Amino acid sequence: MVEYNVEWLKSAIGDEDIEVVGDNSIKVTAARGLDSVVPDAITFAVGRKNYKLLKESAVMAAVVGKDSPDDLGCTLFKVANPEVAFVRIANAMAPAVPHIQSGIAASAVIAESASVAQGCTVGANAVVADNAEIGENTLIYPGVFIGPNVKIGRDCIIYANVSVYYNVVIGNEVIIHSGAVIGADGFGFQWNGSEHLKIIHTGNVIIEDKVEIGANSTVDRGRFASTVIGSGCKLDNLVHIAHNCRIGAFSVFAAHVGVSGSVEIGKGVAVGGQVGFADHIKVGDGCSFYAKSGVASDVPAGQTMVGQPAVEYREKYKEYKNIRGIDKLKDRIKILEQKLEELINEADNA
Repeated sequence: MVEYNVEWLKSAIGDEDIEVVGDNSIKVTAARGLDSVVPDAITFAVGRKNYKLLKESAVMAAVVGKDSPDDLGCTLFKVANPEVAFVRIANAMAPAVPHIQSGIAASAVIAESASVAQGCTVGANAVVADNAEIGENTLIYPGVFIGPNVKIGRDCIIYANVSVYYNVVIGNEVIIHSGAVIGADGFGFQWNGSEHLKIIHTGNVIIEDKVEIGANSTVDRGRFASTVIGSGCKLDNLVHIAHNCRIGAFSVFAAHVGVSGSVEIGKGVAVGGQVGFADHIKVGDGCSFYAKSGVASDVPAGQTMVGQPAVEYREKYKEYKNIRGIDKLKDRIKILEQKLEELINEADNA
């Protein structure tokens, strides 16, 4: 079992300002969440409630905020952002992912005009079509289809049974999980009086650096231009991005999000599960959307939205508050009606 000392832990956190409070001779063997700690682990805690739980636990070390108390019962690593610091430690401790054996499998089909850079792996029954380019150290799992003229950067991982259609451009350090389809035709049809006429989509998809796309997600190609997924975006499993959309850098989408055609979403947008976006709308930078919201119109930057149709959450809170007050209002109306009836009777008898 590997043991990690204080200096190693500080190194894993990085160049952040770190204050160590407690025993500098400790050694830990694991990184665990506060709900599953063991005595020889390091964990993290933020806020009074978690500080209390930490003090009651038998854990050996913890990453905490700069403003935490010193007497929490273990060695403390005080940093400005404990969540990030703990992720760095846990990632550094994590075992290497057991990827498939490197090299070109005998059953892989690689076109003569394709370019596969040094250090790449192409798994069994994968297909790399004409004029495709794959950058250094990229890993192509079994059963992947890489279409004609596709360009994939370096250090990417394309998991089993992904389909990448023609002319798609994928940047560096991109991860695409199994079953995803990148560059399928957009859902475009024109009714001509007797049938739905298919609209040919001649654009492509551009996926920028350090994007991660979840299993069975789909990103459709643009009609004339590009569908763009900005750098650092993270799409969960079963997310659909329609034709001509542009998703800003570092946005995150949870499962079952559906984005209709020609939607523009800004940078750093966070979208909960099962949110739906109507077509041709614009969403500003830094917005957040509660799960199952239905977004039917443009949203300014920095808004937090909830509901169907989605509205700014403070408006929705007022609405809920008013609904909860209806019973009291009904009682008041009954009292007023009774008083009014009494006044009318008094007037009639006068």
